[in-house]
Amino acid sequence: MGAIFFYIFIYFLGYYGSNILNMFTVRPLITNRFIAALIPVFCIALLHGYMIVTKPPPASQDITVESALFTYVAMPVVIVTLGAVYFMWNARRSEEEEAEEPPAELRRTRKMMMTRVLKMNRKHPAHQLLIKQRQMRMKREIKMLD
Repeated sequence: MGAIFFYIFIYFLGYYGSNILNMFTVRPLITNRFIAALIPVFCIALLHGYMIVTKPPPASQDITVESALFTYVAMPVVIVTLGAVYFMWNARRSEEEEAEEPPAELRRTRKMMMTRVLKMNRKHPAHQLLIKQRQMRMKREIKMLD
């Protein structure tokens, strides 16, 4: 049980470490932090497995090398990997829901606001260019909403 928490801790260190690295760089270097955080988990798992294989088990425990590898390395790594894949899938699903079309009420409100901008007073010379630019932009948005 302690090995699972250890690997989860290593995963979150990698996840937030990649986040901090992306904040320090101008352009994000790591685009998928969920998968990038698994790299330290796999590295620690390899080192942990190597230690289990090369050193004899404690005398107080009656455990084989294979069962120790499964219990303390393979099972926690599989659980952490499945959790990372689930969180990545869940984050993409929520991004897709945010990118969906706005509700009909919001579209009607935006359309009303756009038509008001189109009907603005065009006679004032200082605002004529600005009004034309707004009108062109609003016409494009109305076409996109219809």
